[in-house]
Amino acid sequence: MASGVKVSQDFLDKYDGVQKGKQYRYLLGKIDMEAGEVVATSTGQNDGDEAGYDAFLKELPKDSGMYAVYDFSYKTKEGQDRSKVVLITWAPEDSPIKERMLYASTKQEMKKKISGIQAEIQGTDLDEVSYAEVFEKLGGGTK
Repeated sequence: MASGVKVSQDFLDKYDGVQKGKQYRYLLGKIDMEAGEVVATSTGQNDGDEAGYDAFLKELPKDSGMYAVYDFSYKTKEGQDRSKVVLITWAPEDSPIKERMLYASTKQEMKKKISGIQAEIQGTDLDEVSYAEVFEKLGGGTK
């Protein structure tokens, strides 16, 4: 089911800064109800390690939805460095049900507009988007 919510050009430009330009480690965005589009709310840079990821998680609101794109770095079981761009759909349990449904239905539009996403994570609490969970989903080897 399509929501009719579009993805803003600013969000797409900043996404390129994560995915292609490596200007940012992550991008956060939310649905602007008045504009009817996903807008970028912040970008950030960190070392890409577990501590940096945990600091990024602190930016996720406890009571409202958000999209996050994160350039996740890890080592494979063979010890090779890897980096994958992950789309996180954040819809915490404390957010209104209509908002959670809107984020879920808008995710398809996001996926159409942003190419290069290598993994998707849906999170309703911090345990579901923890470093260990993402690491496991990507088939990581060593931290």
